[in-house]
Amino acid sequence: MHQNAKQKNSSMKKIIAKEFLIMISIIAITLLSFLFTNGYNYIINNQIKISKDSLDNNHELSVQNINSLQFDYLNKTIKQNGIFFSAQKIFNNVGYGKKYETTYQFWNKLLEEDYESYTKNYNDRLPFFKDYQIDYEEKIDTYNSFKKFVTENTVNEIEQKNYEDAVSKANHRTLISNRINSLSSELLSDKKINNYGIRTFLFLFTVCFIIRYIFIAIKWSIKTLKT
Repeated sequence: MHQNAKQKNSSMKKIIAKEFLIMISIIAITLLSFLFTNGYNYIINNQIKISKDSLDNNHELSVQNINSLQFDYLNKTIKQNGIFFSAQKIFNNVGYGKKYETTYQFWNKLLEEDYESYTKNYNDRLPFFKDYQIDYEEKIDTYNSFKKFVTENTVNEIEQKNYEDAVSKANHRTLISNRINSLSSELLSDKKINNYGIRTFLFLFTVCFIIRYIFIAIKWSIKTLKT
């Protein structure tokens, strides 16, 4: 009898030790889930930092450099567009669906043909775009002033190349910015990290204790009914 009591006591200790180890395992796995989710955030934040550094520490991709590269090109094309839209009011062959339907076509035509060929049919033979002003300062009111304006505001090869380079850099900058935004959206908030940990614990606890105990109880009940 004493031997049976000793065996039962030993079996009980084994059961308690087993349940204790299961609980410790659940807690360890829960802690690992916190470790993994925080590690995930660390990796994402590190990738974000690398991407941001590639923008902040790269002069070639800076907004200032991009704006500087395209400034002359944009400044000239803005003035060219102004001339083009004014020309549509004067010439029948300038405008959408007409012979010269783009700024580029019209501007290059001006460089090829003499200024007077555009003004000879103008009603009062007034100077070309007499009332047209650039930034309300530069007035085109003579043949020479117009030719000077055309020459000074024609995009050269260097400005064209700089503009294309600026567009390429701007696109590259946009790609990096989009990557930063995409990575930022993948970061886990503290609330999500806590939820993952709590759900992990509850899932394991439910499986290892509640469901397992139910399964053991069912098995014991069936065995008892058979005896």
